[in-house]
Amino acid sequence: MKMFGKRKRMTALQKAENRFRIQMDRTVGGEMYLKKIRNRHIRCHMCEGRVGKQYIKHVYGHLEGKKLYKCPTCDEGSHIKKMVKLHMDQCHPEKGGMASVVDCRYIYIGLIRDTVKECFPLLFVNIAPPKILVSLK
Repeated sequence: MKMFGKRKRMTALQKAENRFRIQMDRTVGGEMYLKKIRNRHIRCHMCEGRVGKQYIKHVYGHLEGKKLYKCPTCDEGSHIKKMVKLHMDQCHPEKGGMASVVDCRYIYIGLIRDTVKECFPLLFVNIAPPKILVSLK
């Protein structure tokens, strides 16, 4: 009989991998450079567009042409993760959706930071990106 609501405990390695993944996503995503605000629309200083909650997606829109995400099979890439996933499903169906999109945002971390600063100078927080360390404790 299968019991619902019961999960195996994560190993130390799995916990470390999760901490690493969360820290990496926060670091390379650009979130760490923005002050926390709630339900506030703000105007972008680059394009004068009004932005809701999706600040980081808006910043990525200014990075059009940069391959923030790439296909693991070929060199196709985009600044929109969903577009790369769509490409993979259409052009590489033999993979069966098992391959995951390659995250290349770490290559552009400086550009992401500078774009956040240009777009939202009032929300920008000038901090150095943390060094990412993984401990197995």
